[in-house]
Parts: sequence; C-alpha cells; structure tokens
Amino acid sequence: MEKLEPEKSLHIDSMVTQGVGDCEICGSTTMTEILDMGHQPICNAFLSPDAVNEPEIYYALKLVLCKKCYLTKLSTTIPANIVFNTQHAYLSSSTQPLIKYFQSLAEKIISKFNIKQGDLVCDIGSNDGTFLGFFKNKGMKVIGIEPTPLPAKKAMDNDIPTMQAFFTEGVAKDVLKRFGKAKVVLA
Repeated sequence: MEKLEPEKSLHIDSMVTQGVGDCEICGSTTMTEILDMGHQPICNAFLSPDAVNEPEIYYALKLVLCKKCYLTKLSTTIPANIVFNTQHAYLSSSTQPLIKYFQSLAEKIISKFNIKQGDLVCDIGSNDGTFLGFFKNKGMKVIGIEPTPLPAKKAMDNDIPTMQAFFTEGVAKDVLKRFGKAKVVLA
C-alpha cells in the first residue's frame, strides 16, 4: 500500500488519489477497486468549534480486492499515529450490538478452537477490552494490545491486561516472552 499524502481542503474534489499498490500477502498486481466511499476525514477526529471553518484533512477511502488471493484491504495507508492518536475516544463498550456480537463470537471461537481455561487469548487493537472480557470471564488468560491511551486505560481499569502500544515485531516478542504462546490471536 502507498502512503497517501493528505491535502488540507474543504472540497472533496480537490483531493489527490493514490494508486493501490501490490497485494501485501501474495505480491500480485491484480488489485481491483470494489468500493469507493470518496474522501473522508479521520474517524473521531472531531473539530473544535474554533476550527469548524478551517481546512480539514481528507483521505481516500477505497476498498480493493486481490483477484489472486482475495485479500481485501484499503487502497491507501494513513500513518498509524494519525488514525490512532491521543484524541481517539471510541470505546467498544459504548456500542450494545457490538458487545452482543463479541459475546457470541467469543463463544464460537472457544467452541470451534477448543479454547480451555488458562489458554492465552491475545487481541491486537483491543480497544477497551470488551471482547477480551468474554474470554477472561471463561477463565482464559488475556492480553490486549491497544495504541490509544483512553481505551487502553479503560481496559486496564476493568482488569484486562493491556499493553498500550502499536503492534510491532518487538511487541509480539515481548508478549511471547512475558505471557507465552497465544492459543488465539484476534485482530
């Protein structure tokens, strides 16, 4: 994926669209656009009343599909520190349908993959730990990896062990060293 360099603008039609690049899984050049949602500001990047009439940064939001291995991804990469910044305030626990879905999905994962009490479940992008809570309540060990401060703190306040960090190879090695091998990795 290519990094999209944003322009400041109030007009969507002035945005620059970048190419989709090669498939990150199989290396194929057969990526094809399947959904174009235009240019969007960063989710939860709310403007203050003083900034509402100032230029806002928009990014292309296109979904592409690899015709060879069927990977589906966004066409552009926005730096993680822009998407998951200190202002990121969304909490999984604020969405009742998501909570119900996480509970149902946790039960299916536990059953299908024969997850036992004491097995480690790791969630990359764990937000406030809502999903992991369903595994913890069944006796599994859990570890969340969440880059944004507010959700990570909420998870830790709810006794969900959480590393506030972006997921990297170094974080993976640290999890392996401190917690052991995960039976399930969620992302």
